[in-house]
Amino acid sequence: MDEKEAIHRLKRGDIKGLECIVRLYQVEAIRAANMILRDAMRAEDVVQEVFLRVYKRIATFDVNRPLRPWLMKIVVNEEYRAVALSSDIPLHQTIGDGEITIEDVVPSEEPLLAEAYEIQEMKHQLWDALGKLSPEDRTLLTLRYFLAYSEQDVADMLECPLGTAKWRLYRARNNLKNIWQSLYALSEDIRGG
Repeated sequence: MDEKEAIHRLKRGDIKGLECIVRLYQVEAIRAANMILRDAMRAEDVVQEVFLRVYKRIATFDVNRPLRPWLMKIVVNEEYRAVALSSDIPLHQTIGDGEITIEDVVPSEEPLLAEAYEIQEMKHQLWDALGKLSPEDRTLLTLRYFLAYSEQDVADMLECPLGTAKWRLYRARNNLKNIWQSLYALSEDIRGG
């Protein structure tokens, strides 16, 4: 069953349509939620809520538009709700056993062993730096660079003008750059000197 058929079935109340949509988008939704929330268990809970909301709100969905941006907007809204409602979400948690790692969303090729180590180290540094960003900045960077949404898609999901989305992305990139430099400038000085 393809996406369009799944949507039509779901609009008619057929739960098989939701099963198809879950299969198509569950992994991407969990990756996005985990990158923003930094808690794999909470991310899975949020995504479950997202699919319940999809089921409840499918009647409002315009079948002439793509499902992915609409669904990811619900993911983003649920993530913000989770951050707002729960003060115990560990936003700066390090990667642990069983969690999705940055490797899951940043594909790498088969480099030489030394290059592989450097790439792995950089991925861990990126993960750490992302953890220090605000949830809003993490959301923006995740949508644009890890999930490859266009700037216009990001603006649509955040319900803001394109110029505002571009400015927020610019600010988020600068914040990430500043955090990266503050965290890793010292280690670069030690390596270089």
